[in-house]
Amino acid sequence: MTTPVAIAVTGAAGRMGRAVLTVAVPLAVLGLLLSNQVLPTMATSTTGAAITPPFLVQVEVSALSQYGLILLLVLGLVLLASVLLIRRLSLAQTLRYGDE
Repeated sequence: MTTPVAIAVTGAAGRMGRAVLTVAVPLAVLGLLLSNQVLPTMATSTTGAAITPPFLVQVEVSALSQYGLILLLVLGLVLLASVLLIRRLSLAQTLRYGDE
């Protein structure tokens, strides 16, 4: 890899990692807050009585891990396609790529 391409790819990967953390952590906290607010009201009947048996939340870890792997695979393919596209361009074309 040429130096400008390596710098561009490394910078993009670093920005993507920070963006994932800046979005994923607040969304996880928001999900926890919303589930604590919404799920207890779902566990009551129309008369306001508690539902028996109680409302249980089940997390499908295998489904979530499959979704995560598919998401990582797609992100990897997009990153690979971007790297291949940037490697084919000259430095001048790469620098002008965002201006079009």
